[in-house]
Amino acid sequence: MLDIYRSFLKDIREDARNYSVVDYPAYNNMGDLAIWMGQRQVLRDVFRKDPRYVASQQDYRKDIDKFCTDGIIFINGGGNFGNLWPSHQEFRLRIIRDYPHRKIVQLPQSICFSGPEHLEETKSLIGSHKNFHLCVRDQTSFDFAVREFDCPVYMAPDAAHCIPTYSAETATREIFSLVRRDKESSIPDLRDLLSQYGPTADWEGIDRYFYENEGAIDRLFRRRLQYKFSSSRIMMSYRLKMYDRLARNSIDKGTKLLSQGEMIVSDRLHAHIICVLMGKRHIAIDNANGKVGEYIRKWGDFGLTRLVESRKSLLQSLETSRPLPAV
Repeated sequence: MLDIYRSFLKDIREDARNYSVVDYPAYNNMGDLAIWMGQRQVLRDVFRKDPRYVASQQDYRKDIDKFCTDGIIFINGGGNFGNLWPSHQEFRLRIIRDYPHRKIVQLPQSICFSGPEHLEETKSLIGSHKNFHLCVRDQTSFDFAVREFDCPVYMAPDAAHCIPTYSAETATREIFSLVRRDKESSIPDLRDLLSQYGPTADWEGIDRYFYENEGAIDRLFRRRLQYKFSSSRIMMSYRLKMYDRLARNSIDKGTKLLSQGEMIVSDRLHAHIICVLMGKRHIAIDNANGKVGEYIRKWGDFGLTRLVESRKSLLQSLETSRPLPAV
């Protein structure tokens, strides 16, 4: 998976020497932060340097050219291409509008539009840009993108596969469930159902303010210094280090959370990916827009995953099989 991702980046790079990365996930979703860190490691490997500019939606000030006048603008990967998560799509379209003269690469995404009326603006902007490149992470998204968008389309796995290790701790439960609480959940009352088999949770602090535990120096930097010295490369370097530190802390917490069970049950895609990389058997429940199932069907179950798509098939899997030791 790492080789496939690296090969895609090498092909898309061409002769570019510098790069920027935008849409840092400044929210408590361990999966999206794992994407960030996986991307960081492979981009650094391919370019042999760090990005000259990074920004979350909150920190972006239409200022990429101040720090990186050439090269590629990469947009963070994930599962938010479409109108299901509007803020990400609006930010993506803003980048396309702000930089018509630059090469823009959308890193691997799952695509979900709820209807044609939500698609037209995206189609128009991509078609008018002429140097926008779209990478997706499942076959359905690939077929949709080729059909609907006037741009080069690529396929690569999720960047969370590119983190070298996820260190699992000793399991303390037979079954542990990680369950969504948002609009991507597909089975009603899933948390109540799974609580009969063991403890349930979601990513730690997912509904809390991302920066609630930040130190005084980070707070001063984030609220004042980075804007007071808005073209300082030292400030940009500190922003990158802060982003990476917060992402690593989140990944450590998420990995510890998933270490609890001998078997994991989850409707989150990155629970599947991290369980695979920890060698942990798990039941993956497809989510409302099908991106979990589409991803596993494209890239495989690695001999560790049982994919279920309904309440009935989930109950059958829970009742007819006992957790096996992690391999």
